[in-house]
Amino acid sequence: MNDDARAGRDRDRDHEHDRDHDDRADAGIEVRLTGWGIQDRHETLNSLIWGPDGWLYGCQGYATRSTVGKPVDGWIRPPREIGNFGDDYLYRALVALSGLAALEPAEATYLTCNTDQDHRGLDGKQRYVLRFPPGQMPPAKAFWSLTMYDVTPDGRAFFTDNPISRYAIGDRTEGLQYGADGSLEIHLQHERPAEALIANWLPAPAGKFILMLRMYWPDESPPSIIDGTWSPPAAIRRSRSLA
Repeated sequence: MNDDARAGRDRDRDHEHDRDHDDRADAGIEVRLTGWGIQDRHETLNSLIWGPDGWLYGCQGYATRSTVGKPVDGWIRPPREIGNFGDDYLYRALVALSGLAALEPAEATYLTCNTDQDHRGLDGKQRYVLRFPPGQMPPAKAFWSLTMYDVTPDGRAFFTDNPISRYAIGDRTEGLQYGADGSLEIHLQHERPAEALIANWLPAPAGKFILMLRMYWPDESPPSIIDGTWSPPAAIRRSRSLA
């Protein structure tokens, strides 16, 4: 056997080894996820990015099932162990897959939502309102923000272009309009709303989208997102499809 043939054989053998190793790794992930009702291999792998109940949940929740609660009004809260993984290396790897790293909840908490009050996927063809009742603003000592992400067919999330160049809205947004009772309504839709609502409009893409609520230096005493005594309101769908 000449050198070229030997080199080709070695490459083929290495390729088969790598493929077998990848298959075993994928199989291990599938076993972990089967208990969550995910059976299909492609769905399993895609769920690491776009889970059935929310993007963040898919990336992190499956690794530590016991520490992740059920969605509340469409919102997924990361487990308390986020940012302080200990020896849970799978959990650390899943977080790195989606966001490279994460702060501990005492520093910042990220919540993700991709369904409305009736568990229907969020879509720019609809109109939604996110209403914070009086005295129920996100309890953060530093600041909070709500960010809109366009979801691509392969499950990735990006900012969405919009006519007012607004990609997030929060307590630092100039000109927010509060109700007479101190409540705050944020309008989530693709179609430009009435002029009176522009100040509180977070533009959505034409198709699927997700929301991420970030709270920096969240309060630890009730009401608090850390102990679960506070949670964000559901995205209320207000219209039929515009399609």
